[in-house]
Amino acid sequence: MQGLVKWNGKGIPRDEETENIKKAVEAAHARQKPVRFYGAPDFPNAWVNFIDLGVDYINTDHIPDLKKFLNTIPRNFYKNTKEYTTYAPTYKTDGVVKNVKNVILLIPDGTSLPQYYAAFTANKGKLNVFNIKATGLSKTNSSNAYITDSAPGSTAFATGVKTKNTFVGVDERGNSIAQIPDIIAGQGKVSGLISTGDVTDATPADFYAHSDNRNSSEPILKGFVNSKTKILIGGPTSGLTPDNVLKIKEAKIDTYQDLKSVKKINNRTLIIDPLASKRITEGRGNWLADAFDLTLNDLKENKNGFFMMVEASQTDGGGHSNNIEQLVTELLDFDHVVGKAMKFADENKETLVIVVGDHETGGLSLLDGSLKEGWIFGNFSTNDHTSIPSTVFAYGPNSKEFTGLFENTEIFSKILSAYGIKK
Repeated sequence: MQGLVKWNGKGIPRDEETENIKKAVEAAHARQKPVRFYGAPDFPNAWVNFIDLGVDYINTDHIPDLKKFLNTIPRNFYKNTKEYTTYAPTYKTDGVVKNVKNVILLIPDGTSLPQYYAAFTANKGKLNVFNIKATGLSKTNSSNAYITDSAPGSTAFATGVKTKNTFVGVDERGNSIAQIPDIIAGQGKVSGLISTGDVTDATPADFYAHSDNRNSSEPILKGFVNSKTKILIGGPTSGLTPDNVLKIKEAKIDTYQDLKSVKKINNRTLIIDPLASKRITEGRGNWLADAFDLTLNDLKENKNGFFMMVEASQTDGGGHSNNIEQLVTELLDFDHVVGKAMKFADENKETLVIVVGDHETGGLSLLDGSLKEGWIFGNFSTNDHTSIPSTVFAYGPNSKEFTGLFENTEIFSKILSAYGIKK
């Protein structure tokens, strides 16, 4: 190898070096011989380049590392087959300083810049969220850990308070904290929550329940009965016990077993749809966009305004399982909703859209890809959360307040400020 090129394995070879390698590979293949280079760079970036150049065998002194690298290629590679065109924003009210009537908070769980750029690459250089100009970074640590979980991550958004890992809607001592839906109800505003996971999962629960254990589904669901939240939509939960069903009926909350059976929302509503918890690759289809439309069509009729939170929960699952196909397909599905929210903000002119992950999951790095062909090759450093700050995007009036680096608790205070509510 050293006699062929001077490339040290970092970056890509120079054009003439690439040509030399290709000629050597083609000459060997013409004689039906496999190719293996000795004295070659020996680490992941170099291995990726050798694979791209058609090398048959990778020479290594790091057999366990190379074995792991090769075995994870099927889960680390994804090529998109459903390219879509993004919404073209008008930007007419973007950055205008005035109070808003409505806020749409979009949370792609476990997502930060690497995940967004993977989706951007897969969609051949197009992403609705990347059409948003006002960007920032949210510090995600919880009150008792450098690396948060989703419970304190979204509790910070919902209440403006840092709390402990596994704590939902309560402070460090377990005391209940007022959440956005209850706070804005005093201004005559209504709220709706949507998730592609269990309706009692940490992120939606952070906006309506109070518990020191995110896994306590039954008491968490009881929190919805007492919350001012009007609409809660998501997947099945073990918290739907006979006692909870009775309390929900006593509170005169309409319940539905699937999204399609809902023709019009009239009262407080709970929709628990098994389709919500399926992955895009398992046939969920346009469920999230449909849930968004259903909720928006109801909430926008309220003259005093609304708050909506939409969680894409299974982007986080893609990080935990180190499955880039799941991560990217879930994030592209979520991005359609980002486009819908931006379109509504342009039409309504009194709506602020915020897109922010509660944390990053997987420690994703992007090793290779093609913006032209829509494929991405990544690598994960962990199957859990990391401390990487979450990327923040804001569109509409007051969007410039979401730029720079700030604590995740400031999402809450910036939302209330946008409404003109002092707390």
